[in-house]
Amino acid sequence: MNVLHICSEYSNKSLYVNLLKALENKGVHQYVFIPIKHKKYIDNNKFSSSKVFFYYSKIISQLDRFLYLKKSFKIVRNIEKKINLKEIDFIHAHTLYTNGGPAYLLSKKYKIPYIITIRNTDVNLFLRYFLHTRRFVHKVMINAKKIIVLSPYYKQFILNRYITKDENKVSKKFVTIPNGIDDFWHSKVDKRIDINSNYLKLLYVGEFTKNKNIENIIRTSLLLINKGYQIQLTLIGNFGNYAKEINKIAKNYEFIRIIDKISDKQKLRTYYLRNDIFIMPSYHETFGLVYAEALSCGLPVIYSKNQGIDGYFYEGYIGYAVNPKSPLDISEKILLIKDNYNQISKNCKISSVIFKWNKIANTYISLYS
Repeated sequence: MNVLHICSEYSNKSLYVNLLKALENKGVHQYVFIPIKHKKYIDNNKFSSSKVFFYYSKIISQLDRFLYLKKSFKIVRNIEKKINLKEIDFIHAHTLYTNGGPAYLLSKKYKIPYIITIRNTDVNLFLRYFLHTRRFVHKVMINAKKIIVLSPYYKQFILNRYITKDENKVSKKFVTIPNGIDDFWHSKVDKRIDINSNYLKLLYVGEFTKNKNIENIIRTSLLLINKGYQIQLTLIGNFGNYAKEINKIAKNYEFIRIIDKISDKQKLRTYYLRNDIFIMPSYHETFGLVYAEALSCGLPVIYSKNQGIDGYFYEGYIGYAVNPKSPLDISEKILLIKDNYNQISKNCKISSVIFKWNKIANTYISLYS
């Protein structure tokens, strides 16, 4: 089977490497077309393989956001120049907008079936604000064989908010498939340090942006301190457009530790094992790989309602969904985890197997077939 991936975000996200390798292990030949803005992205995350071929094309400009159809045709022309489409059996567009438009146009011209994956930027930027593209994007969705969403909530959100006609046809196309995590996270881990009922160690890992809601994590910690609990809050990342503000706030509190971004997986796993609860109540979250990493280490998680991994597990199984705007709700859910900690921690490790790339690759191959 020969699959064409149209993947504009490939250079920025290592998760695509894991997907390509997992599919390669299943015998899939893959052609990866990567439209980019800058030459600096060329060869990022590229790996050597006799079954995976990479095609970078510096054709994206800032104006393309406003000239959507022109951008889609431009990508199509470049794909036609670089890849023999007669050899392609299936197309996987890894975003709805930048990659889905070209997939639809190629399918229409060459009769090649395709699927699309809808991501955070598609939902919270393009679908919301780019009203002039709605009619064309509806055609992209209605003609796709399947529409992949990373969060169970996103299907209903998209149908309710953006699909005004052919809702039944579009609804049947949705499939929820999670991102996977590196096989490293599924290897045997050391025993977790037992929780102390009065001393709670909270952990956040990720970029420091307004969307990640770190300020309310701090407010939650203060509520728990006022209730008599000792709190240690570790914030790992220290990068992003809100890092200065978070550092300024953190200087006022001794219970907050800020640590720079950790790339070493073994070192990062040590932090997952030494803390009690992972907390990331983002306002918007398509999936959130750090949730899955935490679960693989038996670390219960706090996540936002209708975002990220909400809907994959029943409430209280691996943690709790919270109202990200309510530190009170977040603090109450943390205490619920504390009261049933050992069982929830066991559930976390068991549940993390759904994020194995081998399983995810099998699901994709069944769709390609």
